[in-house]
Amino acid sequence: MKDDLVREIHGVLDAYIEKANYVYCHKDTVCHVLLSCEGSTEFRTTYPRPHFHQPPVDLEREHGFRGIAGNYKLPEGLKASELQGYGEILRHAAQAGELSVEAMNEKFDEVLLSLAARNPQLAKLDPGSDWLGRYNIVLGVASDFNVKDIQFFLDTFPDIAPKGDQGQYTKLWENIRGLPLVWMPAPDTLISIATQMQGKVIEQKQLPKWNAG
Repeated sequence: MKDDLVREIHGVLDAYIEKANYVYCHKDTVCHVLLSCEGSTEFRTTYPRPHFHQPPVDLEREHGFRGIAGNYKLPEGLKASELQGYGEILRHAAQAGELSVEAMNEKFDEVLLSLAARNPQLAKLDPGSDWLGRYNIVLGVASDFNVKDIQFFLDTFPDIAPKGDQGQYTKLWENIRGLPLVWMPAPDTLISIATQMQGKVIEQKQLPKWNAG
């Protein structure tokens, strides 16, 4: 049975589908495109994303890895692609001047509380003080990134390596050479992937020491 939040999310998605600037088809999916501007920058929001996927889930399925994805429980009746679409549409609404940043944050907080009630590990995440952290957590959950990966992204973005890294993070990537990843895993996740790739436990002394700086 859908709860009030899920009904609200579906209502917002339906409303913005009606407001789409244009639509196009990708395979069997009708994609709705919303356009907005922030200053001189134009943003394009598409729901549903034509190539929606969950990278850590794909990695586990394709390579037999375990413990890489978050495996979150969503509110009944809510799909991961809908959660992602809701987050992106809230951002669109704020960019288009249809929703204040304060109201957007309130809606994100409502979603995060609902997710944390079902997945207590998410309560540990620190989104920071602005809307972008909340937005990134919502999209991270939709993509099924684990908690460490989401927090690592929050702490590191927009850089491609942690501050004070001194090359340790790059060295961790060398252990999974030949395995393309499309996100920034936390050091612990990289170590887990490398260990599972080799089919044996990697001694910590064999890996570059992680120093968070």
